[in-house]
Amino acid sequence: MSYRVYIDETHPHIIHNVYSGEVTLDDYYDVIEQTYSMIREQDITVHTILRYENVISRPPNTMQPMRYASRNMPANLGLRVVVADNTRGRFSAAMINIGRQLGLALTENVAIVRTLAEAYEVIASQPPN
Repeated sequence: MSYRVYIDETHPHIIHNVYSGEVTLDDYYDVIEQTYSMIREQDITVHTILRYENVISRPPNTMQPMRYASRNMPANLGLRVVVADNTRGRFSAAMINIGRQLGLALTENVAIVRTLAEAYEVIASQPPN
């Protein structure tokens, strides 16, 4: 297992998806299922922080999980913030741009930042529920 999914202790309207090591397509599907289940349990807008700082490798094409995530998105899913360094950030940006060209709803409300602190700042700037 190359991931961890958890609700932020200080901000219960934020769910973290933390990836590490060698991430597989199955890992992506598992994270989607766990995250969406946790979001559906809440009656407020829930934002997600996707963290890739400790990833060694991941599949070259993540379009299938992105399509799956878009088709199954909970109505109360808010902003998705990707935390990634330059290389991982460029990869994430490229996949998000492709997803936007394909019209995937998942890619409509996304920000890419370099640090966890920046992720919290971006989420704090969102209008309240």
